[in-house]
Amino acid sequence: MKIALTLLALSLGILNSGLVQAHDPQALAPLTEITLADGRDIVADTKGRVVYSFDPDAPGVSNCYDGCAKTWPPVVVSTGAGLSEPMGVTKRKTGELQLTIDNKPLYFYKGDSKPNDINGDGIGNVWHIVQD
Repeated sequence: MKIALTLLALSLGILNSGLVQAHDPQALAPLTEITLADGRDIVADTKGRVVYSFDPDAPGVSNCYDGCAKTWPPVVVSTGAGLSEPMGVTKRKTGELQLTIDNKPLYFYKGDSKPNDINGDGIGNVWHIVQD
């Protein structure tokens, strides 16, 4: 619920102002909470693109670059201003600011082709959908 309230605030504020975009050509729509058929509440954008975390990341530190970042585009923002816990940002070695939840850097998965796809969940036992 804590994440859901913050996501609602982001949807009404910073994200609607166009400050957040995906690391790919598609712009990031406001983040929201969706409920899967199995009852899990997860984080996605309003287009249904699910957000993932990566186990090898250290708190506030992304370890997904180069080929990894092509498959798992980071969710980047132009500023961290206006974010409140559990949302935040971390600076990538590329200089971009990456959106975080609970200090975990966030990513999309290129293999998700339809809204609410969770094809990346569990890949390599290190990629996980972000649950509320």
